[in-house]
Amino acid sequence: MKKAIWIFLSICFLSNGFAQDSKLNLEKYWIYRERLLSDFLKMGSGKGQSIPAHHKNLIWKTASGKSKPLLNWSDGGFHLGYYLGTLSTEYFLLKKNNNDTKPVELELYYALNAVWRLDATSGDYPYDNSLWTTGSCFQSTIAWSDSLNASNWNDSSKLDGFFIRDDVNWTFKNNWAIIDSVQSSLLAPYSKRCTSKEPSQDNAIGLLIGLFLVREFVDPFVIKNGVPLRQFAINEGVRIIKALKGDGNWILRNPHLNNQEVHIGAGGWFWGFPKAAMGQDMDPNASGFHNAQSLIEKPGWNLQQHPWITPRKNRNVNLWQDAAMASMGNSWTFCSPLASLTAVVPSATCFLPLPNTTPSGLNEHAAWNSEIYFLIHKVIHGNNFNGNNTSHQVYEAILNTAPCEGPYSVWPDPGVYGWTIANRFVYPSYRYVGEWPLYKKEDFFGIGPNGSNGNTYNGLDYMLLHNLYWIRYGGDLQYDPKYTWENLVNAKIDRIFPLWKGQWLGNNTSPIEYHSIESIESTSKIGNNGDVTFKAGNEIKLKSGFRVYKGGQFRAQMDSLKCESGSWKSDPRVKEDIAFLQNYYQEASGIADRKHDSLLVALNLTDDEYEKLWNSGFEPIRDSLLKFYPRDFIMETKMNLEMRPKTGKIKILITNLVNENGSISIYDEKGGIIDESFSNLELKPGEHPFELDYDFQKYKGSTNYVVYQSQYQALAKEITVSKASSTPK
Repeated sequence: MKKAIWIFLSICFLSNGFAQDSKLNLEKYWIYRERLLSDFLKMGSGKGQSIPAHHKNLIWKTASGKSKPLLNWSDGGFHLGYYLGTLSTEYFLLKKNNNDTKPVELELYYALNAVWRLDATSGDYPYDNSLWTTGSCFQSTIAWSDSLNASNWNDSSKLDGFFIRDDVNWTFKNNWAIIDSVQSSLLAPYSKRCTSKEPSQDNAIGLLIGLFLVREFVDPFVIKNGVPLRQFAINEGVRIIKALKGDGNWILRNPHLNNQEVHIGAGGWFWGFPKAAMGQDMDPNASGFHNAQSLIEKPGWNLQQHPWITPRKNRNVNLWQDAAMASMGNSWTFCSPLASLTAVVPSATCFLPLPNTTPSGLNEHAAWNSEIYFLIHKVIHGNNFNGNNTSHQVYEAILNTAPCEGPYSVWPDPGVYGWTIANRFVYPSYRYVGEWPLYKKEDFFGIGPNGSNGNTYNGLDYMLLHNLYWIRYGGDLQYDPKYTWENLVNAKIDRIFPLWKGQWLGNNTSPIEYHSIESIESTSKIGNNGDVTFKAGNEIKLKSGFRVYKGGQFRAQMDSLKCESGSWKSDPRVKEDIAFLQNYYQEASGIADRKHDSLLVALNLTDDEYEKLWNSGFEPIRDSLLKFYPRDFIMETKMNLEMRPKTGKIKILITNLVNENGSISIYDEKGGIIDESFSNLELKPGEHPFELDYDFQKYKGSTNYVVYQSQYQALAKEITVSKASSTPK
């Protein structure tokens, strides 16, 4: 006779470490993504929205010593560019692996809406520095409620490529309960200048990185709110580059302040040529980029592919921008440094379109901590160059050392070298061992630049590098987020396994694993050749409709993704003679593995529904919700039964070692309830005797169950009394 199955799985609780392969770096990527959206930006079309914050600091204090937890928006255009790059590469990888792209498309629309908003409203703010003390220089003259749409996405009356860094105002702090203060370029609390919101070279170059990657990886048919996202990125990129051209001398000017040079970062050494090249590459059909000024700058620009030529005092600011522009415009060609530096007139070779040397130049720059720009060039332009500073092992090592909890700078506890600043690929001297005064030469960790104590950063440097690495080198598994950012924390999985994603996944040859930070709730069906693992930090719920067919394999595992501060330190020296960094992460292990007979969890079944399922080969459990908990909290509760047929009693002894809330019931073999006298029990640690009435004569020959259910587990014992025995089987 078929019998109902009561299942209890022992679950292993894992350590907080990761084995640093591409699979676990991918899991870390989704943790960073969720953290970005919850802690560093608010998605939407309104002022301040969809612009990533530079850093968060919960221990920040005012000059008077008052505690004011803050979010800071510095270099908004740069961080917005890295954000766009992350979203566009994420879109590409999701689409390539047959995953849902709708959520990231919407997020990308809002990020591009922020680009549009910062350009379209740049003329609505005053730039007169004398107005800062009045508070009016960060007040728009127009109450903007418009958003990027079909009628304005290419409106030249609104858009000219000149943008403000951010539009974050004082009240934006109200989006976070814990935040009591905001700092932004719009508010300019330190410089006290109305011109602080003007863009600079680095803001424009950083934003262009994102627009280039949108052009490269987002399909032309992706349209949101009537806006072709890719074409908007191309058009806005062209507008920004023409704004950088200024009046022809490649000096950035403010059209809303009598065409004056912007107050900081108006130009750069020989940068006209690479910007013109970027414009040509962004849209080959556009014109008006190169001029006499840019062409005469070509020799000087070509020399900058050799980082050692740049004066030391300028390296911190200039080198990454050199590399970024070269990666987008593919603009370095052969130029003899010796001939150019020793001759009165630069070597003729520096003017000629000789073989492109951008990859080798970017490899040289990678040694100066600009590793990501070689990859950007690789995915946009393609090259077969193999450099010692840009091997895939170097990128793996960088990804492996990123702290799970995100980049941070908390003194005096050193963070992981390179991950103690807002972006490890910008201002590289902040992470040189021994170069910044706060570092010790013998210390391979960093504590971040002066004034950064308590800062946690948005992690976009990790996220963009991660996706570029996947695009260029692939991984040892399919890029699958398992969940969109909307349900990464509390996931709902309703699928039939194996499932088709360009190939069969979730079967015995290609097992699949789902990982959620907090909980998983599922009504999935796992076929007889299925192989599926669920991992969650706190709880896994298998709800009505969840099935595991006979022969299928299902694993439930408690695996906390919460990070312990300071647990990610490793040797940070990424040198050309080191293939891999020493790895301090522990591989997660300890799967509770079990093959089931056919199982169906069904809620509130009628008798007819029950019989129909039973006759179809399932073994239903009625009115149940299976839960799995960490072993840390499952303390071997025991249940003993003693049959008393003569008195019609069943004596029950529950022994538990932790506080439990439970119930004791009697079920028949079909899951029907015979007795539920003891419900809402609150059991403290100890032994707890109970006694149930039971009609042994009535149920003679039947197989019924005494079931104890708590928030942690379910225990069941059969009640079978034969002529020869009065004890349970």
